[in-house]
Amino acid sequence: MPNTKPSTSLITLTAAMLIVFSFSVDVFSQAVIRMRNGTILYGEVKKLEFAKLAVDTDDFGLINIDWEPVVYVKAPGPFNVKLSTGETLSGAIEVDSVNVTIIGATTRTVPRNQVGSIEDFSLGFWNQVSAGVDLGANVVRGNSQVTSISTGVNLGYATDHSEFTFKSSVITNEQTDADDTRRFSASFSADRSIVGRLRLGASVNYESDENQQLDYRIPFGLHVSYRAVELQRTRLDVVLGGGPTLEKYAGEDGTSVREGRVGFAFIGIPNGDTELDLSTYLYPGLFGFDRIRIESDFVFRIKIINDLNFNITSFYRFNNEPPQGVEESDWGVTVGLGWTY
Repeated sequence: MPNTKPSTSLITLTAAMLIVFSFSVDVFSQAVIRMRNGTILYGEVKKLEFAKLAVDTDDFGLINIDWEPVVYVKAPGPFNVKLSTGETLSGAIEVDSVNVTIIGATTRTVPRNQVGSIEDFSLGFWNQVSAGVDLGANVVRGNSQVTSISTGVNLGYATDHSEFTFKSSVITNEQTDADDTRRFSASFSADRSIVGRLRLGASVNYESDENQQLDYRIPFGLHVSYRAVELQRTRLDVVLGGGPTLEKYAGEDGTSVREGRVGFAFIGIPNGDTELDLSTYLYPGLFGFDRIRIESDFVFRIKIINDLNFNITSFYRFNNEPPQGVEESDWGVTVGLGWTY
C-alpha cells in the first residue's frame, strides 16, 4: 500500500514558503520612508498635514516627521491627496525630493509644493480626532486691569469631506475690591465640502461677559467658506454667511436681531514647532438694524516638548451700539500652557 502521508521535508518546505510569503506581504503592504540623513523607516503613513507626516511605525509607534527632510516615500495607500489648486486625487503615492506621484485610476505627478495634505482612506476614529486643553493667566484685559485666570478646551473631528469643531473658554477676573467677574464663550461649527474649495457650514456660538454686562449672546448661522489658500504650512478660509442672534444685557429685555457674517480664518505653521491662528469676523446688522460688531481671536503656540505647548492668546470684541455704561470694545491677552492631541 503506497504511503500517502506527506514527507517531513515537504512539510518543512511548505511552512518555510508560507513564512516567506507572509513576511513579503507584510513588507510590501508597508510604507518605506527615507530621510535626508539616511534613516529608513517602515510603517503605515496616516496623513500629511501642516508639513508633518504621521507614520505608525513598528519600532516607535505613531510618530510625526517633519516633511522637508523626507526625500523618499513609497506607500500603497490608498490616499486622498489634496492639491493647492483645490483638486483631490486618490491612489498610492511615491514621493521623491521634487515630486509626488499619485497612482490610482490614472497616474499623476505633481510638484511637492503643490500638495496641501495627504490622508489615508482607512484612518480610524481616534486618528481623526484633535483635542486641546489650555490654562493660563491674563496679563492684561482692556476694561478690567485685574488678575485673571483663563481655561480653555478645544475638540475637533475631521474626515476627508467634513469637519466638526467645538471650542470653549472661561476667563475669571479675581478682584479684591469688587465681585469677581467671568467671561465664558463656546462655539460649535460643522462644515461639509461642496465642490472644489467651497464648503457649506452651520455654526452656533454662546458668549456671556459679566464685565461687559452681557448676560448672553447666541448667534446661529449658515455660511459658505472658500479655501483661498491651502499649502503645506498655510491655510486661509474666507467666510460669508449670517443668521439670527439672540442677545440680552443686564437690566434689559432679550432681543433677537439679524446679522451678517463676513471674515476669514488663517492658520500658519512657520516651522514644525510654531503655530499661528488668527480669525476675524465682521457682523453687520441686517434689515434696518444698523449695529456693527467685530470679533477677532489670535493664538501663538510654541511646542515645548511632545504635546506640551506655550501659548499666547488674545481676543478683541467691538460693538458700536453697546448699552449705556458699557464700553464699545473689550480685549485681553493670555499667557499659559496648553496640551494638544
